[in-house]
Amino acid sequence: TGSNNTALGAFSYFAGTTGGANVAVGYYALAATTTGSDNTAIGSDALETSTTGSYNVAVGKRALEKSTTASENTAVGYGALNWATTGFGTVAIGKNAGGANTYTGGQNVLVGVSAGGSLTSGGENVCVGYQAGYSFTTGGTSICIGRNAGEKITTASANIVMGWNVAETLTTGGGNTIIGYNAFIDATTATGNTNVGSGVAANVTTGQNNTMLGGSTGTNLTTGSNNTILGYSAQP
Repeated sequence: TGSNNTALGAFSYFAGTTGGANVAVGYYALAATTTGSDNTAIGSDALETSTTGSYNVAVGKRALEKSTTASENTAVGYGALNWATTGFGTVAIGKNAGGANTYTGGQNVLVGVSAGGSLTSGGENVCVGYQAGYSFTTGGTSICIGRNAGEKITTASANIVMGWNVAETLTTGGGNTIIGYNAFIDATTATGNTNVGSGVAANVTTGQNNTMLGGSTGTNLTTGSNNTILGYSAQP
């Protein structure tokens, strides 16, 4: 009883019953959809296991492949959001973006190869760049922009990291604002820091509540806390 559906390719939209306005192009695209509607799946295995999910766009081989009831997602690229099962409202663009783990999170924006690749239930993150925010699992409300930016963050939240390799080793530290090339590059669990500048606070590991502005500023610090350091290469 479905209507206004388009299917092109072996086993595409194979199980369709009452769903409507679906477009399935490619081998096994939208193969399991029964009552889901308003989906667009282009590519082999795109949205293959989606059953009742609706308003999804999947472009690329294996994009949103393991989705079941996930809705309102946009996945573009090979394996993008591949393991998103019940997640919603996420945009993933790039090979394997958001695609490494079973994912039930929502409202993330992931742009770049493997950006946010390990997300499980984390939500409201913006990860832009090659492997930006790659290790995120349940962390939320963070912004990671730049190659490998925030790559090792797992469960931390409320971080803003922008720049090449910035905060690359940060894992569970939260509430940091870090901007600059190689800034905060050795930090692991540091929290509440505001650091701006190329190479700023490059050796800090677990320091808390520091404010440092300027290129190579605070490079002598490792675990210091509650410092305010301003100026190029200024040290405590």
